[in-house]
Amino acid sequence: MSLAAINTIEIHPIPGQSTALQSQLNELLETLRDTPGCAAYTLTCSTSPKVPWIITGHWHSTEHMQAHFNLPCLARFFELTTQHLASSLQLRTFIAH
Repeated sequence: MSLAAINTIEIHPIPGQSTALQSQLNELLETLRDTPGCAAYTLTCSTSPKVPWIITGHWHSTEHMQAHFNLPCLARFFELTTQHLASSLQLRTFIAH
């Protein structure tokens, strides 16, 4: 089955919090990978403090991607900023035509 949609989240880690942030993200990604319609969910970490980390979700359908946005576990991404592990998040979606 081909991919129909991709979502990305850019995360800017707070200096000195990379280990704690990565631990929380890895746990969250394990949950997201089991979401129906998910082909993959990956994390790419940068060693430069000026370059954001990128989380990418690959979906078999736009409906599956849209449905996953309503999952309660996604609130954990926003909690990373209140826990002072990340300074900002930027979310994007891409649909294949």
